[in-house]
Amino acid sequence: MPDLPTLPAASISVPGTTSGAGTHDVDDGRHFPCPSCGSDLVYAIGELSLRCGHCGFSRAIELAEDQAIEENDYAAALAQIEAQRDRRGQHASKEEILSETVGCEACGAEVTFDGAITSLDCGYCSTPLQRDHVHLDPDRIPVDAVLPFSVDQAAARNSLKSWVSGLWFAPTKFKKQGVSGDLKGVYLPFWSFDSLTFTQFSGQRGDYYYQGSGKNRRRKTRWRRVKDKFQHFFDDVLVLAARELRSTPLGPTLHRLEPWPLEKCRSFQPEYLAGLQARTYDTQLEDGFSEAHERMKSVLRSEVHRRIGGDTQRIEELRSRFDAVTYKHVLLPLWLLTYRHDSSEKQVAINAMTGKVYGERPWSVIKILFAIFAAIAAIGFVMLVAR
Repeated sequence: MPDLPTLPAASISVPGTTSGAGTHDVDDGRHFPCPSCGSDLVYAIGELSLRCGHCGFSRAIELAEDQAIEENDYAAALAQIEAQRDRRGQHASKEEILSETVGCEACGAEVTFDGAITSLDCGYCSTPLQRDHVHLDPDRIPVDAVLPFSVDQAAARNSLKSWVSGLWFAPTKFKKQGVSGDLKGVYLPFWSFDSLTFTQFSGQRGDYYYQGSGKNRRRKTRWRRVKDKFQHFFDDVLVLAARELRSTPLGPTLHRLEPWPLEKCRSFQPEYLAGLQARTYDTQLEDGFSEAHERMKSVLRSEVHRRIGGDTQRIEELRSRFDAVTYKHVLLPLWLLTYRHDSSEKQVAINAMTGKVYGERPWSVIKILFAIFAAIAAIGFVMLVAR
């Protein structure tokens, strides 16, 4: 396994240059010219191939020689990270962001990649450009797998229409007009964690029973002690590793786009990114596991409540051990859209493998109030009839 990063999460290092905030390094941006007409090849969604939009030439993306996607030892990775930080003395530089300027071979323009962006189109001639060395840099945690786009833009817009039409209490005008805006295909970085856990717990199970009758009827709880132990294996707990998106209203809710068909992941090849935007991680591995750890603990606590059983539960002691922790660095495909409604901007994300949609939506206050009044009236009618 290559050495792991000590550089800031969104930084890159180019031989012969100086790394630091605000530094611009000149390099050639990678793109894929068509061997038939010279135009640019882009990833053909759903076909696992590169296609030329000008002459129609198509070339299948060949599988890498080593297609196996392996789990990485988390503890070993942390040890390497800490060793590098100690050697280089870069404890304080984790949050530093580096921009990079690359030269477009098609038109000669210089295009700036800001922060964690690693793949985009040239703003002058629309040539797809990539800075591959960010994903392959031995001083960074490499990409283990990529889940190629399967839902194309037309299918994504159909999913958006279905999402809008199914929204309860949305303004009538919004449901008629729908959502409009530019759909941007983007690969976002995620950490995926596995762990075998062992949990011991003790607590009390409460079962309800009733005494008395009529107005004197009272609910009471009969308690009895419970203790047990169990194992639970967590597989592919996903954590978004894009700090910029995590700070938006949409970022913390992207887990609602799960599940992802991770069994369809392929080993990383830059061809899958051609013509699409991509980002590298800027959330450190240990920070990603901290979030995954909290999510795992929440699941285990819910499982303890279930195992205690009864009508209500008390947990007196809960101890969990997390063994065999492994991770993968994966790129997952999304369609992102920003739309305007009543002078405010809202974001929507679409799982580009399943078409599942989640995002910010407007609410109709009138419809909500009408539903509340209707419910109150219905309850009043039922009580009146029951007299």
